[in-house]
Amino acid sequence: MVSSFCKTYLSGKLKINSWTPGLVANMATGVKIPREELVQGKKEFLTELAIACGIGTQTQEKIDAAVEKIFIWLLIWRSNGFLEGEFSTIDREARLKSLEVRFDSLEKLMLQLIEEVQMLSHVRGPNPP
Repeated sequence: MVSSFCKTYLSGKLKINSWTPGLVANMATGVKIPREELVQGKKEFLTELAIACGIGTQTQEKIDAAVEKIFIWLLIWRSNGFLEGEFSTIDREARLKSLEVRFDSLEKLMLQLIEEVQMLSHVRGPNPP
């Protein structure tokens, strides 16, 4: 899900309004969050996004932690209406790869069946009784 979100965000098809001045308020107090704090939040997100995408020399632990953090933000943004646009929750690349593997298996099976039919037709002759 996070992978799909990142791809959609980076392609410009998704907008996050969590950093829009005057729109975001502290839920406990109702006070609008200052611009500087919003800018800092966006910088933190972009840093985590870069880590999650594997930019630089990142350890798997750091990448996993960044993915978890982005997932939590996704939940918050979605529940508060801060996301504009849609992203697929299905990993299309993984599904495509799975379909390619299944297709290859079916293709091999079909070739084996064709061979079997050809062998049977040679054994029985062209016009079986």
